[in-house]
Parts: sequence; structure tokens; C-alpha cells
Amino acid sequence: MDWARAKTILILLFMVGNILLGYQLWINTRGVDGVAYVMGQDPEAPLLDDLADFGLNSEAEIPEDTPRLYRLRLTPAEVDLDSLRAALFGAASGEEIIIGGEVGGYRSGEVLLIRGGPGAIRYRSGSTAPGEEMDTEKAESIAEEFLSHPALRPTGMEYDYSLPISNGAMVQINYRQEHRDLPLFGGGVILRVGEDGIAEYQRLWFDVRGNVGTPTQVLSASAAISANLPRLAQLVPEGTLVEVALGYYAGMSDAPEWEVDPAWRLRFKDGTVVIVNAYTGAVEWPL
Repeated sequence: MDWARAKTILILLFMVGNILLGYQLWINTRGVDGVAYVMGQDPEAPLLDDLADFGLNSEAEIPEDTPRLYRLRLTPAEVDLDSLRAALFGAASGEEIIIGGEVGGYRSGEVLLIRGGPGAIRYRSGSTAPGEEMDTEKAESIAEEFLSHPALRPTGMEYDYSLPISNGAMVQINYRQEHRDLPLFGGGVILRVGEDGIAEYQRLWFDVRGNVGTPTQVLSASAAISANLPRLAQLVPEGTLVEVALGYYAGMSDAPEWEVDPAWRLRFKDGTVVIVNAYTGAVEWPL
């Protein structure tokens, strides 16, 4: 046997095999990238370029952290109507509003305070007819003065953001509920403020009963956005993303207790809010 010739043939066979294997791996990688691109998840494309492809743009800082988070168990918070009545009506006790055989609110002239459901209340002052453009800084100052009463500012409430409404004649100021430095989206306090004061005060508050299960790593903000680009373009045509924040989406439930996942909140300049499940990437709001 010619061992030199045989050795040469074996070396050539190994070289050809390695070339074929390398080519197959390259084809597979290209295939995966191609599928990801079709789904709007091309890992090599900058997020801004992806947004631009769908007519969107961003002024937001995109978080890079992907922490491991628990699910949370929530229940509606108790509503203390007596304390709210004292804070909002002052010396005037107000006329009782009976709902379902029990006191569900109070009325004093055009001023109305009513229990809106589990954990929810709504106050309407009857003032602030639409007028000229409202200064946001002034509106926030009016809101903070209004919230100086402890009954109106529950523990854990933090300023969230402000948004001009009604052609700028009023400003909506949102405050969020937080749990261990993470916001609970879908609840909190909303104030509508005009030149002559507070028009509305709405509150939907929750009690956190504890963690559920084991902590699971959340999707990156970029992945949550990229996976939903067609839906975002439909909801906010030519919209500008101004905030991306990680928290929990409380949602709504008729049950005495329910469990919620971590969520990414995507907020746009026009006020549109989109909530994306941070475990699955599915849009939870709007439905």
C-alpha cells in the first residue's frame, strides 16, 4: 500500500468535510437571522432602524437590564370613604349616596365623591371649564398642594408624568404606585387640573400580598419592542416613543386576589401607553 498517497487522500477528505460543515453552519445561521428579521427581531439591526422601518422613532432611553423577577399577588386596597370625605368636603359632610344598600359616596352641590369599585374612587369638583392653555408646571404645583392631605396621597405614590389634554386647556398628572421601586402600571392616581383648580381626582390602588413562584429573567426592552413593531405602528402611526419602563401591570380582576407578571410600559408622546408582558412579549394593553 502507498501510505503517502493514502495519507494525502485522508487529509483532502478532512478538508472537504470541514468546508462542507462550515458552509452548513453558515447557512443555518443565515436562516435563523432571516427568520428573526421577518419577525422584527434581527439582533444585528439597531432598534432605531427597526422603529424607522415601521414609521416610528424614539426619544426614550432603552433600558438594558433584564433582571429576574417574581410574579406578584395583588388584591384591591380598602377605600376609606370617611377620610376622603373629610379631606375633600371639609366642614360640609355632604349628602350620602346609597349604592347597593350602603353608602357608596357623597355629594355636595356639583362636587361628587364616589366609590368606583374595589380599590377605586373618583372625585369630581364641577370646576375647571376649558379655557386657555394651561401651564404644566403650574398644574403640577396645584396638584401637589391638593395632595398635601394624607388621605389623598397613599403610601408608595410617586410622580409619573404629565400630559396636556383638552387642547392644552387642562393637564392630566399621573402618579404611580410602587412596590420595591418598581411601578404598578394600570393603577395609581390621576389628577386633571385647570386654571381654576382640580377638576377630577381618580385613584385605583392595590395591596401587594407577596411574591409568587420563582424569579424568572425578563425579556430585554429591545426584544419586547421589536417583537411588537407592527402592532405599535398600528396603534401609534408615526409615533414617538418617549419612555420605556419596567414594572408590573396590575390589570383588572373581579377576583379578591390575582397574580400579575412583570411588564414593560411603552409610552408615546401623544399619551398612548402600551403594556407588554416582560415574560412572553405579548401586548397586555390595549387589548
